[in-house]
Amino acid sequence: MPLLEVRVCILGHIQRGGSPSCMDRLIASRMGYHAVESLVEGRHNVFVGIVNNKINYLPLDEAVKKKQRISEEWLKIVKILAT
Repeated sequence: MPLLEVRVCILGHIQRGGSPSCMDRLIASRMGYHAVESLVEGRHNVFVGIVNNKINYLPLDEAVKKKQRISEEWLKIVKILAT
């Protein structure tokens, strides 16, 4: 049986195009810490996010129901960057 090489791939960074920045790593560490703390405290099925630089917990069933429109400004930026 041949040996296979395995590599870790973080899809989000590939999609955005590049290696994680220092801020990406800080946000990931902060949110990961709070996700684990949430489980230790017995809080389950919540989405961990950051709102106004504060950790926010939102029940998953609420998180998947919420839909937000993309602002016209963001659409304009995406169109410019995509060309």
